[in-house]
Amino acid sequence: MNRAMWMTLPVVAAGAVCHAAEPVTEQAVENALREYVTAKYAGDAEGVRDRTHHAISRYALEDTYWGQPCDDWLRRYNWDVLRFYGTDRNNTRTDAPEDARLEIEVFDVARWSAAAMFVSEDAVDLVHLVLFDGSWVVVDSAVTVLPQNGAEPPAQDESERDAVRRVVEDYCRGFYAVDGGKVQGTCHPGLSKREMRTSSPEDGSFSFMRSITYEEIEILGDIYNRSGHIDAETAPVEIDVYYVDGDMAAAKLTADGWFDYFHLFKVNGDWKIANIIFEPLPG
Repeated sequence: MNRAMWMTLPVVAAGAVCHAAEPVTEQAVENALREYVTAKYAGDAEGVRDRTHHAISRYALEDTYWGQPCDDWLRRYNWDVLRFYGTDRNNTRTDAPEDARLEIEVFDVARWSAAAMFVSEDAVDLVHLVLFDGSWVVVDSAVTVLPQNGAEPPAQDESERDAVRRVVEDYCRGFYAVDGGKVQGTCHPGLSKREMRTSSPEDGSFSFMRSITYEEIEILGDIYNRSGHIDAETAPVEIDVYYVDGDMAAAKLTADGWFDYFHLFKVNGDWKIANIIFEPLPG
């Protein structure tokens, strides 16, 4: 969205260890994911965290709580939990990490963010990455844990594709119609919406993540097009659904002046947006 509408926060984010500056290419994104998963298989927790932003938004859909069946809910795993991969409880650990299952698909690469997925021995991960301090790191993840190592991933569910598309369209048209309630209604209360930013050279040119909360998304929807600078009848709503199974989905919205990458989950029968990475469009 229009950068003039955001307040730049003077906050330095403690990100991963810096690599040599990496290019904005599909191959660079794939290489980063390969390092991430290979470190997981090797039991190298620091290697995993090196390819992960410290404020990762990582969700999995659950339908039990303390072992008892319950309504669907989203379990969030933070950056600290990634140290799990360095323990003996990491059942994907192997002496030949380069030979373990890893199927990567890069959906899209923009100026400083990317959307992708990978299938590993124990999970399907939909991921957003950002080019943070010169390195591609995972900043969002939507995870389906497989019933056992080596199991087949869920089949894509084409019957849900239109439902995902409608939620994304409602999100966009809510901004155009100055309807913050409509925008917020498409989102999960645990919404993570962020943009990767770089400070001015006078501040030392560091990278940081600018966040918008579930509460703020309603406020933003109520003011974004208040001036009428966007014609709601003619403004673009271009949607690409990259992946959808019975529980989670990945999509992209290209709108008037910005684009969003989305992760959505089907929570108690309704698709809700959980993770968003956005960029203003060039020009």
